Amino acid sequence: GRLVLYVAGFPGGDTSASTPDPKVHLLSPNQGDTLFGSVELWAADTSGSDIIDYVAFAYAEGGLAGPYYELGRDYDGASTLRDGVNPAITENGYTYTWDFSGMEEGQYTIRAASYDTKNGYSMDYRTVYLEPTPPVPQITSPEEGESFCSPLNLVMVCSDENISVVELARKNASFGYSVGSATLQQNSLGDDDGDPTDGNFAFNDEFGDYYSGPAAAAIAAKVWYDRGYSSVLLDDMTTIGIDTLAENLAASFKTRENLGTYDDLLYSGLKAYFYNHGDEFEFGFKRNPSYFDIRRQLEDEERTVIIGLGGNPGLWMAVDGFVGWPTGDDTAYQVRVSNPETGTLVSYPVLNHGGYCEMYYGGSWHQVDLMVSMLARDWSVSRTMFGFDLDGSDGWSYSWMPTGVNEDSLYFIYATTKDAVNIRGYSTSLLQYNCTVNYLAGDYDDNGSVELNDLTYLINFIVNEGPAPVGGAGRADANCDNYINVTDIIYFMNYVFGGSSAPCR
Repeated sequence: GRLVLYVAGFPGGDTSASTPDPKVHLLSPNQGDTLFGSVELWAADTSGSDIIDYVAFAYAEGGLAGPYYELGRDYDGASTLRDGVNPAITENGYTYTWDFSGMEEGQYTIRAASYDTKNGYSMDYRTVYLEPTPPVPQITSPEEGESFCSPLNLVMVCSDENISVVELARKNASFGYSVGSATLQQNSLGDDDGDPTDGNFAFNDEFGDYYSGPAAAAIAAKVWYDRGYSSVLLDDMTTIGIDTLAENLAASFKTRENLGTYDDLLYSGLKAYFYNHGDEFEFGFKRNPSYFDIRRQLEDEERTVIIGLGGNPGLWMAVDGFVGWPTGDDTAYQVRVSNPETGTLVSYPVLNHGGYCEMYYGGSWHQVDLMVSMLARDWSVSRTMFGFDLDGSDGWSYSWMPTGVNEDSLYFIYATTKDAVNIRGYSTSLLQYNCTVNYLAGDYDDNGSVELNDLTYLINFIVNEGPAPVGGAGRADANCDNYINVTDIIYFMNYVFGGSSAPCR
């Protein structure tokens, strides 16, 4: 005689007032992009709704009208939160990797649509150009990071058959490159009690400990202000400081609400903020970048870069530059960052693993999960052209006898081409010019030994304008005074007859 009541389902009533409608943003690709082979489609729903069911990705041939063909759905929109306090669990948000290598080249429209459990939805579109066979002359030899001497024998491969020339250029790289980053300590930000001098620590219920994302982004943006882009520090026609910029970005990233910065909100927040403050910049990202990826973006392409570190804790840092080059048994590179946690410029070891890299920070190795870059649309980069290949029938290659380069120096080698409809592609490789690694010092004819024949070879080159030493004319600087003249002959003669130390090259 007892009554049992069983209820299943969800509470009724109108939840529309408390639950916002979906608001999806297609973060990648950008409008008007030319895409090569495959692309990661990345979307974020920025409504703050907690009942988003999934995001569907679709494409249409041509413009917006459709019809649309669904590519796939992502039901797990979890994104990595980097809060500077806790471990970062790597999540990619709403993504779909689209391999379109088998499709026809041309213009397409990509659509992202987010749907909630109330059947509410939001859509966002990007019109792009698909190039299924990328005209990218990928440098395969020598491998990136290797040393070379004369000649530099470059080997490249390209999947596009409709190219007629590969052009080659170089750009100096530095053993001590820096973009001139400012410093900004995150605990000077995020004040909540009106006392910005109390440290703003999480255990005091303040927000500074969580501010590595907005601090790092403000540091990277400030470089562009220093390069002449005043809009970076303009807000309502008033010039603001870097600390105010960081607070503005924190609001755009929803850092306070989330006690840290999610990857997708940082990227979407950057794009939205600077779109509304001059719209002078474009943004890019790469997951799991290598050391060379970071260096290409920052130094060769002259972007500014922030990196998201995984591990414990997960946090954001602004990359300032690079220090030195591995020698001997040293396998670690040195990357200098403007660290928001300490408010200082610091160099940390980085191990490169090919497909990704790790930074040694706070007593442990942290994988670099994400790299976000910022570039002014009208910024130009200068390079020096040194050769080209007009015939790919035997493969794309070029043998370069370096001129105007310095011993023990770093160079970005830039290979570019265009296809039959003038779509350009490029690749870059960082190499070291170092003949001392490749040749026995004083062995100018490269026969494996140092003898009188090498003295004759050197005299013939310096006095009679004969052939340069194998490996390049720079090797004739026997005494390393940066001049090639008769004193090098005397120095080498003394060495051959036991009166001086070995030549330096």
